[in-house]
Amino acid sequence: MGLIESFGLKRKQEAEKFNPSTEPKGPALTDILGDKEKSRLFGAYLEEEGAEDLARELHEGKPVDSGFIAELNKKRTEFVEICNRAETISKTLDLNSLNAIIESSPELKEIANLNKAEGIRDVIRRYLPEIAIRDRSRFAEMEQKINQLAESQKKITESEEKIKKFVKKYGISEEQYSKFIESGDDEKLKDLIWGKLGFFTKLGWNATKRFDEELSSAVTVEDINLLLANRDTSLKEVGGSLRASLVGNETLNKALIANLKRESMEKPEADMSFGEFGKALKPEKEAVKKLYDQFKQENFADYQSQGLTEDDLRTDFVKGYANKVATKGKKGFWTSLFGKLFAPKIIEDFLK
Repeated sequence: MGLIESFGLKRKQEAEKFNPSTEPKGPALTDILGDKEKSRLFGAYLEEEGAEDLARELHEGKPVDSGFIAELNKKRTEFVEICNRAETISKTLDLNSLNAIIESSPELKEIANLNKAEGIRDVIRRYLPEIAIRDRSRFAEMEQKINQLAESQKKITESEEKIKKFVKKYGISEEQYSKFIESGDDEKLKDLIWGKLGFFTKLGWNATKRFDEELSSAVTVEDINLLLANRDTSLKEVGGSLRASLVGNETLNKALIANLKRESMEKPEADMSFGEFGKALKPEKEAVKKLYDQFKQENFADYQSQGLTEDDLRTDFVKGYANKVATKGKKGFWTSLFGKLFAPKIIEDFLK
């Protein structure tokens, strides 16, 4: 890289510090649609958003315009943000954190006694992205409680650092520090600190004012009790929220029962990938005709008795069999959209 390019890159990096992008990091739309699981989840997201028209336009290759691009990127951005939030929560709920939550929540402990902490963790990790998309209010509550827990733990960590700096500064042990703050005897702590100071340092001190300043940086027993109380409250609230989700969400509940019975967790419903959707899964012409002939043989007499024609029978066949034939028993957003919009036309064409 030349000098001018290096200068340009440095200037760009400096600008990004002051004007950071608000768009979440994540895969491009082509990567989302090219990955079977991400494609399935993106389809679920579009379905929840009622964005069937957008998906149809995407498949049909709508002429690119600024409005279409903006709307499509908006959906991609929102989808990536939800997935990122689910991933953050999933990482926060590691086994150590989950064990602490279980110990603080009698209700969650009941489930752990049956499924173990590992079982709860595996269920949550597997299905959390889908819960974030399909059951947003429940996910938002869980996320809020877990973020509060993370914040309370962060404050404890910060206070631990303050204690380490304080004892290091005055050359006392953490055990000595603990005894002084538990006793609440500031004078003994002052005496200890005074004894650690050199002669010239003592001369430069306004003892009363300086001691007050130094002691104000110490973490007191009241501080510690408050930190622990907040953390314990957060642990209980997270436990309650997790239990409510595990019991109240049908997907998580089924997965827990499967885990309890030592069965494999139910796989997400098989959906077409967007790539398969694009290829249209066109069935064999002869197979469609064979199914139609069978349907006609079994039902045409009833249609005639009702004054209906073969055109009526053909229409009902297309409606009733198109999705089954064209999608090969798969389910999900892309499959459903294909069955509604494209499969009937394909079947109709094959019967001509």
